[in-house]
Amino acid sequence: MKPDISLIEGVEYFRPKFSEDLRGSFTKVYSNLWSETHGTEAAEIFYSHSVSGVIRGMHLQINENANDRIISIVSGKIFDVLLDLRPESKTYLRSSICTLSEDSYTSVKVPKGVAHGFQALGPCLTFYVSSSTYKYENDSGIDATSIGINWPLEPQLRSLRDSNLATLQEWLLNSAIQK
Repeated sequence: MKPDISLIEGVEYFRPKFSEDLRGSFTKVYSNLWSETHGTEAAEIFYSHSVSGVIRGMHLQINENANDRIISIVSGKIFDVLLDLRPESKTYLRSSICTLSEDSYTSVKVPKGVAHGFQALGPCLTFYVSSSTYKYENDSGIDATSIGINWPLEPQLRSLRDSNLATLQEWLLNSAIQK
């Protein structure tokens, strides 16, 4: 599933630059030079390994910890979902869905205010670069099963945290109350 880059303002998808020789291979999954909005400062870098069927998300940091993120697939394949939660955005409440894999589009640049989640379509290794450090008090997200997405595999595993996230309607109501 090819990404539709017009769906969410500020989202960018990247294909890797790959080279191979007798030593092995080298893959560049992202470069500031490829981006229309330029670089994302790295405050944290981490990765997750997921088993087939697991759903992670929909996550974002809010308030002073709102962050840009670059998400890259090192191995495997994911059904990737983005949801624009920026009320000022032209693409507010739109979602973008695509398949990211080590063989095609491997990286997506996710701007502040856009929630991210995915379902592993087999064992996968996902690499993240975040422009701010994680703070528990600014951790937010939406229950991935509440946003009307038809996940390709029966949702098998989710963390307790993800299962207890607010539904989209609850999140929107809470956001309106806080204004």
